[in-house]
Amino acid sequence: MNRQSILELIADLLEYPTAKLISDLKLMSVNDGYGIGEIEIFIREVLSRDLYYLQEIYVETFDMSSKTNLYLSYHVYGDRSKRGLFLASLMELYNKYGFNYNRNELPDYIPTILRFIAKCNNKCIKDTQFKHLISVLSDAIDKIRKNMPQENPYIHLLNAVKIMLSEIER
Repeated sequence: MNRQSILELIADLLEYPTAKLISDLKLMSVNDGYGIGEIEIFIREVLSRDLYYLQEIYVETFDMSSKTNLYLSYHVYGDRSKRGLFLASLMELYNKYGFNYNRNELPDYIPTILRFIAKCNNKCIKDTQFKHLISVLSDAIDKIRKNMPQENPYIHLLNAVKIMLSEIER
């Protein structure tokens, strides 16, 4: 798998779990690559549980706790007014590189950011604003992982994100 495919897969896996996702995971084969070991662990854990359990864990982890939510600007600015400026600059970056995202979510939703990173070309990766985004995202992932119990299966996806980001930062 290449970087783009891996980031898109992680983004999909960080969405609310559905029966279709579980069905797709049963058919999937994951090859070696960036962070794949962590993804394989997550998939094994997910497939050993029922859907209701996964949905419960997802909601407890990402929807009920501000310390582990999936909105990047919250981890950077909390509820301060600078959060709006960050969202605006993120939308500007998306527009600059022609990235269309799901407008039902805020632009700082981490799965959306991962999809953007996956689509970035070499010009985008060299952009100062993009580099800042990677740095801020990396710091936020560290905070989320620190506040997540080690037995939570989603920690493996965040570990994989961290591996991917470190490869991009090189």
